[in-house]
Amino acid sequence: MLEQSTRRRRTRSELSYKFQRLREKIREAVASGELAGKLPGERELARRFHVNAKTLSKALTDLAAEGLLSRSIGRGTFVKGSEVEPTLAMGPWLLVCDSNSVDGPLVHALQARNPEARTLTDISSIRPSFLNQFSAVVDLSVQTPDELVRDWVVRNIPLVLLSREPRAFSTSAVLLDTQYLAGRLGRELMMSGHNRLAVISTGDSKAVVEALRIAAARRKRGRTRRRGRFRRAGNYRLGLRFGHRG
Repeated sequence: MLEQSTRRRRTRSELSYKFQRLREKIREAVASGELAGKLPGERELARRFHVNAKTLSKALTDLAAEGLLSRSIGRGTFVKGSEVEPTLAMGPWLLVCDSNSVDGPLVHALQARNPEARTLTDISSIRPSFLNQFSAVVDLSVQTPDELVRDWVVRNIPLVLLSREPRAFSTSAVLLDTQYLAGRLGRELMMSGHNRLAVISTGDSKAVVEALRIAAARRKRGRTRRRGRFRRAGNYRLGLRFGHRG
């Protein structure tokens, strides 16, 4: 038993020593310029330094944690600072907008990112041939019919929906965390002394209402704890008034 334990400790010590020695060899190779830019593949490096793949991967990971190397899945391992960012030919984007959002900050930000982007508010006359000139469609409108969006997906047009979750098809979407934002806003308002909030909703979503209820309950529990474990929270309460617009 003692002999086996001693053998295991010796093996771990040897592995640790090999790893440390390999790490310093790679560090010296980078400092001397022997290794620069993108490093060779791990198999080639393992053969060059006469180590196994596991020891090499551990050494590279350690040097990346120190900031000497940069590792990226699918791209390889680089000496830090020598990575070449890939240049993507974006091509023009089509920004589908409502009339009240065409001059919004998000549209301006997208146009600044892609100066070739064009905005469109009337989608009733869109023809398939019209879309051929665009590399992607960004749908910022809440009025785009699902049938039209599905047609874009079927035709394999790169598409991103904003604040809309696709129901019957799969595509990319950017969604706001409405519940988190509403809860955060409600908490800030309650801490400022507001105890009656009115909610005006444009749809059937109950996320805002539920978030405010949770924020109110947490606020009430917090006040109860501060006043004493067995004392009531006084007259504090949150009154919610709900309404629907449009």
